[in-house]
Amino acid sequence: MEGMNIAGLLLGFVAALVLGGTCLVAIGHWIARRSDQGLRLFAIGLLSTAVVAAFAVLSFLAREINDPPPTVICLLTALSLVVGGSGQFVANRQGRGAYGAALVCTLGSIGFVVAAFMVTEYGQYVLNARNLCLSGLSLVLAAASMIIGLFWRSRGQMNA
Repeated sequence: MEGMNIAGLLLGFVAALVLGGTCLVAIGHWIARRSDQGLRLFAIGLLSTAVVAAFAVLSFLAREINDPPPTVICLLTALSLVVGGSGQFVANRQGRGAYGAALVCTLGSIGFVVAAFMVTEYGQYVLNARNLCLSGLSLVLAAASMIIGLFWRSRGQMNA
């Protein structure tokens, strides 16, 4: 067990449980025809999952871990997760159109995060242009999610 990231593994399980639990409750709200509350609960669950997952990624920075991912990729990934999760949460308050666009950007960001961590050479993480580009694209999509959440206004909000 020496050199394994047990904290990151446990935090990953917690993140999966948080997302799964909030998805089930959100589906229950949707079935009960309270879709606004279900959507808000899903946004809260995704934000919570992103924060827990960011802590899981940052746990790779511990000195005891054998062959950790490069520090730059860990930091970009953690920042992408927090900004993307926050962006879709803020967009939830703006309306369904803004939330849909921000959610797509957040999910795209998470996809690039996964791709950056899956690219290894013979089981060891390397710092190369491809991993940096994937992490950078993840951060750009997360920032787009936050910008949509902050500045997108629906037609009803523009007239008010």
